[in-house]
Amino acid sequence: MRAVYPTAPARTTPPKAPMSRLTLYSPAILDHARSPRHEGRGQPGAQHVRHHNPICGDRVDLWLHAQQLTHHTRGCAVCIASASMLTEAFHTHAAPEQLVELGSQLVDPAGPSFENTPWQVLTAVRDVPMRADCVQLPFRALAELLAVASALPGS
Repeated sequence: MRAVYPTAPARTTPPKAPMSRLTLYSPAILDHARSPRHEGRGQPGAQHVRHHNPICGDRVDLWLHAQQLTHHTRGCAVCIASASMLTEAFHTHAAPEQLVELGSQLVDPAGPSFENTPWQVLTAVRDVPMRADCVQLPFRALAELLAVASALPGS
């Protein structure tokens, strides 16, 4: 004899779709990961910081020399794309300090939507909290680099 199971009631609202790799690895993320902007090692005399996430192995090196920011990032596609987008914005953004704040806003579920901006692709990590560090690592490195640069005499 077969067991009879009651059927589930029909849903009135569709369930929230789980985060998919296709959303996290959007074409824009993959483009930045494959062809990072402003990638390279700094010039002699450049200010340098390195941030490393020992849990996943992501590593970001940032150099600042004569208002030129470059990076050398090794890690996942999201971290490389985040560093690439950060350095790209640094060269066009009026206030680099605002970029530092942007890092935490991107991963904050209650943060701004960034809809119709290039940053929107990085907000996909809001659904995958363990990937938030991938986005934030370059921004933390920039915060330290700006602090180091401002502490220098004549800055």
